[in-house]
Amino acid sequence: MASVLLNWNEASSKEGIKRYLIYKDDLLKYSTNVGIETFVDNDVFVGFTYSYYIIAETNLNRFSEKSNVATITIFSGDGNVLNFNLNNYL
Repeated sequence: MASVLLNWNEASSKEGIKRYLIYKDDLLKYSTNVGIETFVDNDVFVGFTYSYYIIAETNLNRFSEKSNVATITIFSGDGNVLNFNLNNYL
C-alpha cells in the first residue's frame, strides 16, 4: 500500500482560518481543521501520477489563492512527501 504525505505552512488572516481544503487532480477531496498542516493520502497507487494543491478558508468563508501545485508519480509505498506554500495573509 502506498501513501503521500502533504505538508504546508500555516496561513493567517485577521478573520482567522477555519480549515484547509485539499485538492487532488483538481477535485476537492479532503479538508482539515485549523491547526493541522499535514495530511496523509492513503488513496494512491504505485504507477499512478497525482497532482495536489491546498486552499485555506477563513472564518468568514473567504478563500486563499491556491498553493503551488505539486505533482508526484508513485514509484514505491514509502517516502512520498509533498510540500506546499500558502499565501500567509488573506
